[in-house]
Amino acid sequence: EGINDCSSQVENLWDTYRSYDVDRQAALYQQTKDFLTSLQNAKSEGVSLLNDVAYTAHWVNNSPYKPHCDIDYSAVLKQGEAVEAYNSDGIQIFRNMVFYRSVAYSPGDMAIIPFYDLYTRSADLTEKIIKIAFQKGFSGIKEPYKFDVPPHWCHQNMSDGAGDLWVTFKTLVPLFDESGEPAVILGTSTIELKDNKGA
Repeated sequence: EGINDCSSQVENLWDTYRSYDVDRQAALYQQTKDFLTSLQNAKSEGVSLLNDVAYTAHWVNNSPYKPHCDIDYSAVLKQGEAVEAYNSDGIQIFRNMVFYRSVAYSPGDMAIIPFYDLYTRSADLTEKIIKIAFQKGFSGIKEPYKFDVPPHWCHQNMSDGAGDLWVTFKTLVPLFDESGEPAVILGTSTIELKDNKGA
């Protein structure tokens, strides 16, 4: 439901996985297993994977990562917006169906390859994203905050001729592990393919 039928865009994807140390391989395996379990649980509990608000809330509520305060997901997220969650290694551990439909990469690509290898933006925007999303997001800030980066083009580095993406960031929500340490950043955005944007 909602995932495009696409093959990997990354050459030698499994060689990349095998090049990681054992701890990182184990973490990626567990994250992928947890994500697949979340899909199955949502479906079995009658949550539509195409309902972006309900599916995102279901994932957070059933994951080991929680916001520090109560979140009204209908205020943070609008139907049709992309949702992504990243750990401190820059690996995407959750994405909603809008994200899957918007990008060229397979689920395996996104599970194994860090975002900074999958996508290219201008250097100043990349630096700003790292500061606002990762440095600030993992600093211990507890409240959701605006992802204050200008709308911009994003190139899919490893895609086979896929169009660039027009990305407008919206909100970042820090999530914490069971020990209370910042562990994951949940972000919302709108994503349009280049052809649809008319550039």
